[in-house]
Amino acid sequence: MNLLGQLRKKAKNYYFKYQFLTQELKGESNFPWAVPLAFPTGKALGEKFISLRSEFSSLITHSKERIGFGHRIEFKEINHSKIGRQIIPHKIFFDTPLDLAMFVGKKKEFLLATKVGQKIQKRHQKMFQLICLRPLFFMENINNWDAFEKICNYFLTHPMPRVYIRELEIEGIDTKFIEGHKKALKIILDFTLPANFYNESFSSLSNFGFEKRFGLKFDLPRVRFRILDKNMLTYFFGIDDLEITIQQFESLNFACKKIFITENKITGLSFPMVADSIVIFGMGYGVYGLRDVKWMKDKEIYYWGDIDSHGFSILSLFRKYFPATRSLLMDEKTLITYRNYWVQEIAEKKFEGELSNLTDSEMVVYQGLLNQKWGNNIRLEQERIPLSAVPGYLSSFQHTFT
Repeated sequence: MNLLGQLRKKAKNYYFKYQFLTQELKGESNFPWAVPLAFPTGKALGEKFISLRSEFSSLITHSKERIGFGHRIEFKEINHSKIGRQIIPHKIFFDTPLDLAMFVGKKKEFLLATKVGQKIQKRHQKMFQLICLRPLFFMENINNWDAFEKICNYFLTHPMPRVYIRELEIEGIDTKFIEGHKKALKIILDFTLPANFYNESFSSLSNFGFEKRFGLKFDLPRVRFRILDKNMLTYFFGIDDLEITIQQFESLNFACKKIFITENKITGLSFPMVADSIVIFGMGYGVYGLRDVKWMKDKEIYYWGDIDSHGFSILSLFRKYFPATRSLLMDEKTLITYRNYWVQEIAEKKFEGELSNLTDSEMVVYQGLLNQKWGNNIRLEQERIPLSAVPGYLSSFQHTFT
């Protein structure tokens, strides 16, 4: 039995929930706090008393009476048939939160939290309610509350400001701080702002969710594509290489029949001319942003990515929204044909999750890559495949070229 160790464990468990701190700030103190420790009694006390004396001595040596802070011991006198009359520890108390904080080595943190909490209580009642409801969140962000308060006050006086984050003029706040603390700020702003001061339709932080929720402007995702049929160039006044926002792309709905998507930018720039077609390129995992382009739903879509774990991951993700998408040059024959161009995929960055939207033949290649069937973490980057091979490969699908 280690009574002092038992006391430290209970004290830390109690302290690091931080509920005592917010109760103290609200004037609902639980101190003195009595700590229940398991002291042997009766026959067990007599049998273990020799070893318990050192345990009691350790408790006393580290007590508030000896070192000026920490736990206080309440003793009682017993008259035991085996060990006679003895004075032993009976109850353990922490008289104040500061005693507890110092005992677990968190004096500086506790004093800062008390100072910050009292300041928030005086100046911002809604914020104070939040920290009382979520004391752990309060402590995780203990050094940022001055900044959080300034940002909160800005949105209270400038709801839905319709500017970029970098345009926000909040005294003493670097706008990079806002960009780096969106998760915490969303929790605070959701709790403190009136309901009509934000758009509750956007709950996720992904895809500029913070900006959309709190009425901020953001750099819209962009799509770069080429027109592969010279007869279609009249759509864009003869321009064949364009980059526009995803929202503008959604509104196009021009009459192409086929859409090619390449992971690599240079591959897209060099893609051969194909009748009634466009090629979208250089988006990587960003192809997820095309999921709401309704006019693409009835097109023939071909995805050409690297033959590696991430190439198949992107393909599977894209098929979630465009199930009829066919892969291009991502088969075992292509992999073996261009084995002289293999490179290594970085093992630490390899995707090894389950992919539910691959065909049987694609899954064979994906699993073969994961299982090192052809070599150690091999990959074939699409830009290493000679572009002269592409027209012949496409013609096997009986496409017409211009």
